[in-house]
Amino acid sequence: MRLFKNELLIWTKLTFCLALVFFVAAGCGDDDDNGPQPPVITSLNPDSGLVGTTVEITGLNFGIDASNATVTFGSTTATINSINATLINVTVPNGLSAGDAAVTVTVGGQSSNEAQFEVTELPVPTIDNISPVEGFPGTTVTINGTNFSNEDSENQVLFGDEEATITSATTTEIVVIVPSGLEAGEVSVSVTVNDRTSNLATFTVLAPSITGISPGIGPIGTVVTIEGINFSTEESGNIVTFGDVEATVTSATATTIQTTVPAGIVAGGLLITVTVNGIASNTFQFTVVGPQVNSLNPMSGIPGSQVIINGSNFSADIDQNSVSFGDVEAEVTSAAPNALEVTVPLLPQGEVDVSVTSNGLIAAGSATFEVIIPVRPLYWIEQAVGGNFEVIKGEIDNQQVPNVTTITVEESTANRINAIALDRETGEIYWVEETGDPFFGTTNTIRNSNGNVYAAPTDVLITSFAIDTQNDNIYWIQNDAAGSGWGIFSIDIQSNSTPRQLFGGESFQTLVALELDVNNNHLYFIENFDDGVSALNSRVYQGDFAGSTASIIYEQAINVQAGNSVAGFIDLAISNSSIFIAGTGDTSNPLAVSRIFEGALDGSSGSLSTVYESSPGSDNNPMLRIMGLTFDQEFSYLYWINYGERDPNVTPSNSLDGSIYRGPTAPFIDTDPQLLFSNLELPEATSNPIKNGRRKGRSQNVTVGFTF
Repeated sequence: MRLFKNELLIWTKLTFCLALVFFVAAGCGDDDDNGPQPPVITSLNPDSGLVGTTVEITGLNFGIDASNATVTFGSTTATINSINATLINVTVPNGLSAGDAAVTVTVGGQSSNEAQFEVTELPVPTIDNISPVEGFPGTTVTINGTNFSNEDSENQVLFGDEEATITSATTTEIVVIVPSGLEAGEVSVSVTVNDRTSNLATFTVLAPSITGISPGIGPIGTVVTIEGINFSTEESGNIVTFGDVEATVTSATATTIQTTVPAGIVAGGLLITVTVNGIASNTFQFTVVGPQVNSLNPMSGIPGSQVIINGSNFSADIDQNSVSFGDVEAEVTSAAPNALEVTVPLLPQGEVDVSVTSNGLIAAGSATFEVIIPVRPLYWIEQAVGGNFEVIKGEIDNQQVPNVTTITVEESTANRINAIALDRETGEIYWVEETGDPFFGTTNTIRNSNGNVYAAPTDVLITSFAIDTQNDNIYWIQNDAAGSGWGIFSIDIQSNSTPRQLFGGESFQTLVALELDVNNNHLYFIENFDDGVSALNSRVYQGDFAGSTASIIYEQAINVQAGNSVAGFIDLAISNSSIFIAGTGDTSNPLAVSRIFEGALDGSSGSLSTVYESSPGSDNNPMLRIMGLTFDQEFSYLYWINYGERDPNVTPSNSLDGSIYRGPTAPFIDTDPQLLFSNLELPEATSNPIKNGRRKGRSQNVTVGFTF
């Protein structure tokens, strides 16, 4: 125990008081007459230690209020943990240097005697070794040494200026994670405990390094092998960039990375970089080769046709290729590195530049495609003022400007033209001419523009006919008023022999719209009939040229009461795989919808889908009553002839003029049809094209001829 100042004086006073205890009792203890006595320190426990050590101070007159007391070690105030009149618990404050420090207690402004506390030197942490001595940010490193704290929070480990995360600590070992943000190369490692910093160790921050790439040139999608050192063995641990665009790493070892040239980069030279745990490698140059357009096949065609774009470095992924015809994007239907197949978009007639973008790169090279729109002539029947029937030829030039030429077939007002057809090989026009009175006998003949006459039956009505130019045959539909009913007949054009009947009899009601499929020896026709109860029905038949079989491939109920002004199916046209059918509903109702349907040519589709339909009040496609339908096999366009305009506010119509429209088929059937000709003077404007079966078509009503 140390000797304290005034100790002798204290014992002298105590002895004096005891001697007088029996004489003057009030002479001992505090001198109440002189006020509170100063605090007195009698001992410190312990009386030496480190900063932060807890010390108990024993003495007198400390009081019980910590806020009224102050304990100082030298000039540094300590924290009082607890206090009573004879005992104070404090913590040796920070900031003290090693050596003696005078301890003083002050209570109510009165200071105690001084007691001496020896501040001992803090132990300095020492690093013996670290393992491993090199690695990337994120590497786990073990530091072995002495005088570490076993509390994680009391240790600080720095790699250069970057603090590492401590995962565990004892007095001899600390485990840390190498921090991010370090540059490649050597960095000093230190440990600090209680403001004491250790010696330095050296850790080498590794950097990935590229020594070579293969190949060094190629298009987007090229597989590239990167050779080097210090790569991550985990694919996700390597970030490979071509310029600023990150590529996908498909495999990785410490010395080899395999990747693919990414989309979204520009053609030309780019720098490849590998980054591992935030450390970037040196760079290597890779030359990106862009797509190239070489040629088109074919170089012209119609909207909807297929075109092959030949070239190089296209993407094999359809979605990574974009093709435009002018400003209109085309659909890419198949893709390979050296060829793209596209559908020509719906465009006007003329030449248009074709451009390709593949994997985000605009293709070099140029190509021009000529869009072709059909300009072949159309033929139809009009009835001029005065009653003359005329075959009209309408043409559209390359600028899509219509031009109409009248071909006068017969001047007599007594003769009617019921139907027309065209021999596309010879250019001859054929028509059905009807003479006589419909109630007292008529003669129907099929004639052509060279003066030939075929089939001259008496008291019949021919509603439709078709020419087989390949086999030189004419086929037609007729109805015999004598009672034999409806039938389909044919005759040889060259021999003009006796007609032969293929189908017929009372089993049919009203037959219309004959069409031929010469390649497959099939003919198609429509029957409209009244079921006698509630609805007018329409059927489409497929028969053979021999007349041996005729089967129903489509049937539809129009769902309008019998006897109403209903036409049902009006006309049909065929392509190589489809049949198109025009259907007209209640022609007295301005809100009724007329439609053009499509189905499989052999009936296998089972049902018909709508290709075009009328829109009441629309200028684009009025279709009040469809009176004829034809199909352009070469250009895949539908043409139809309308009677009247559709105005929902006027019954039946505000105009009886006819008009001709055309519309593309798949893939552009959702576009508005194009008006080609208007103000046509169609015959029998106030009658239905086809009766609904009540008189089996024996009125003078006709299907207006319409053909190429």
